[in-house]
Amino acid sequence: MLTREDLDVPTVGWSPVSSEAAGTKRWSNAAGDLLSMDFFSIAPDLPSAVHEIEPIRALYRTQLGDHGAIVEVEPVEVGSIAAVRAIFKFPQSPTGMTYLGALTIPFRACSFVLKRQCPEQGLTGARDATVFALVKPALDAQGQILDWLQDPYLPTHRARCLRNRADDPRWDAQFPNHPLSRVRSYLADPNSIRLSERAAREPPFSAPHQA
Repeated sequence: MLTREDLDVPTVGWSPVSSEAAGTKRWSNAAGDLLSMDFFSIAPDLPSAVHEIEPIRALYRTQLGDHGAIVEVEPVEVGSIAAVRAIFKFPQSPTGMTYLGALTIPFRACSFVLKRQCPEQGLTGARDATVFALVKPALDAQGQILDWLQDPYLPTHRARCLRNRADDPRWDAQFPNHPLSRVRSYLADPNSIRLSERAAREPPFSAPHQA
């Protein structure tokens, strides 16, 4: 059985933070972002193989409900291991958003989950307001804004919190210090994460219908 020592994540610029959860390591950085690494010694609860990504997106959508939104959920590889790269956003109180980037590395009997949590601080909403003014979304006959809020993979999905056009990666360079831009920069190179040789030999994840 693997342990959390079978995965090594770069932590230059990050300081350790104590964690009460067994199997969890946590760090923070000067921007106020959090990095955590969890190891779960049970079979992952993903509903499908990583390359069959739609059921995984549907699961996350259900889990989020009205409390958060999918920004993106895509298959990636860490070394030779199929993994899921996801970004979510959650409304803060009273204003702003917290962006959560997660990299799930599943095996048949265990998994690693790396998370980067980046809150919006100080003046909030500047990215959204600037992009809104630039793209000038149309209005319908009732004055409702069109083509601004939309689930990236299921346009018919309706929820209180949804991805908007300011969340597109094309705006990251214009807002390099925005928490969403920081999340994407942290997740940009999954192969900076190192798995042990033992992990490379671990039986791969098998979805329930494939077992």
